[in-house]
Amino acid sequence: MRSPGEKSEMIRVVIKGGLGNQMFQYARAKVLSTRLQRPLLLDISYYDREKVHRSYALPGLGVQEPTTSRRMPKPRRFLAQHLATLNLCLARRGWPSLGCVYVDGYWQSERWFEGEHALVRSLFTFPKPPEPIATRIREGNSIAVHVRRGDYLNLPPYQVCGLDYYLRAMQDMARRVEHPRFFVFSDDIEWCEVLRQHWPDAVLVRDAGSDVEELLLMSLCRHTIISNSSFSWWAAWLTDREGKIVMAPDRWVNDPALNDKLFVAGRLLPDRWQRVPTMPEQP
Repeated sequence: MRSPGEKSEMIRVVIKGGLGNQMFQYARAKVLSTRLQRPLLLDISYYDREKVHRSYALPGLGVQEPTTSRRMPKPRRFLAQHLATLNLCLARRGWPSLGCVYVDGYWQSERWFEGEHALVRSLFTFPKPPEPIATRIREGNSIAVHVRRGDYLNLPPYQVCGLDYYLRAMQDMARRVEHPRFFVFSDDIEWCEVLRQHWPDAVLVRDAGSDVEELLLMSLCRHTIISNSSFSWWAAWLTDREGKIVMAPDRWVNDPALNDKLFVAGRLLPDRWQRVPTMPEQP
């Protein structure tokens, strides 16, 4: 939906990154918009830049908010960033803000929409899932295993989840779940053949035609083993099966200080999710 023109009472949120990051940013801004009773504008100018290989993907989840591809001029953006906290405080008190409420960040935690889980779940609508894989997933104790490699192969700080992590998580899950059936999702599905050497019955999912369909199929599983990826974070969070188990890596990045910031201060992972060691076992 095209922008009706920015107004000072608007909440303007910068949308950037892949689908998982876009969902965090939209959820954070939509909760603010709802609580403050202010219109929302999605700034998608990030995707017009050179060397950006992502695309604005939220419409695939039924999101129909006003958008703008016009990047805020640098001086105005600088001012908006520095006034962001003040404007948010003014808006919460019902007072006029000094320009739009500017929201720019990643907001990778459910704490940003605490108390609004029902609202956030209602923001995203999925198309009909592909068959017959969706029926197979709904039957029995299905466990989604998300293996992210792809771009991470060229990003050493994010090379956290190796084969040891996935095997350890699958073994832990098998001890807790009766008759487990693993469904493996990945951007490098051929590499995942190695998992079948240990779990011959694991299903390597090749039926998902898009990120949205893959996210949907993962969310249909009863339990989830995620990678250090916001995409699989959302798949696990959106799963609404009673008694679900989510296993996540005990590190998100290789930088200890940044990892502590994400896990402790940022509360990236809900406390109810189990953390699985990622470091290979020592002989």
